[in-house]
Amino acid sequence: MLLDEAQDTNPVLEEIFLTQDAQRVCVGDPAQQIYEWRHAKDIMSGFPGQRLELTQSFRFGPAIAEVANRWLRAAAAATQLTGHAGGASALGQVEVPDAVLCRGNADALAEVLRLLEEGVSVALAGGRQAAAEDR
Repeated sequence: MLLDEAQDTNPVLEEIFLTQDAQRVCVGDPAQQIYEWRHAKDIMSGFPGQRLELTQSFRFGPAIAEVANRWLRAAAAATQLTGHAGGASALGQVEVPDAVLCRGNADALAEVLRLLEEGVSVALAGGRQAAAEDR
């Protein structure tokens, strides 16, 4: 039985998965956990099995992996990535980005204000319903 996105497992699915009398495999990335606010949790952290890490990406080439590895080292992560050798990727500067991805609301608001000060027309998309414990 394979559980994908195991970093965001809800309690009902966790109970079903862990009680199965079958080979069980968890796949996920704790750094991508986004549903903890609705009581989902990373069940890989306590899963009794061998841990393997995927370090080669097929989504980007070596140039992107090099930058990602700088950030991983800055975050004291043990993992380092290898980009797909045949994957074309490039890094460069843009004057006005088409999109800006932010991890949190404060960062998003700071980017909106910065771009507005520069005279750039912006729109903010995304968000979520506040969980009871956030109120």
